[in-house]
Amino acid sequence: MTIVAQNLNYYSDTLQVARNYFAGKTILDLGCGPLPFSVGFDDCRIVGLDPLIDRYDAAGFPLGEFTDRVTFVRGFAEEMPFPARSFDAVISVNAIDHVDDFARTASEISRVLKNNGVLRMQVHYHAPTELEPQSLSDKEMLARLGRLGIQKLSEKVPSRPCRDSNSTKPIDPSERLVLWANDATDHP
Repeated sequence: MTIVAQNLNYYSDTLQVARNYFAGKTILDLGCGPLPFSVGFDDCRIVGLDPLIDRYDAAGFPLGEFTDRVTFVRGFAEEMPFPARSFDAVISVNAIDHVDDFARTASEISRVLKNNGVLRMQVHYHAPTELEPQSLSDKEMLARLGRLGIQKLSEKVPSRPCRDSNSTKPIDPSERLVLWANDATDHP
């Protein structure tokens, strides 16, 4: 709880929107993980989708402490358990590279996002690994999500490895954190 409380601006800073940007909206936090940093967004309904929700709970993460703000759903991005056009916005921070089938995930994002809905995601570009099998690129992002009007808003080399903060290996020079969005809103 303390980690989340100390990082309430993490998602808004990463996705380059104000904390009230999604006010009155229903958002899907795709790959929410065990610490729902999306609670930093004000006055919105949050649904967190992650295939490991049960494992996070069993490991002792305090998911129950956030249920007044987040509805946690165990599920895979390739087959989302939601009706079509369920969400005003879909967000994801450094999680989409964990899916097994990016093409199916992109199709599901398109299906669950309302017409004119907002898509904002920070995407980790890197060589594939066992746990992060997707080696995504600008070409792949545009091919799969371009129909939603996404644009690359920023790109940066991480200051430390994203996968293993204890690693002594140098950062792969091709590794990038890329922000994609289908709205051109700048962070205030």
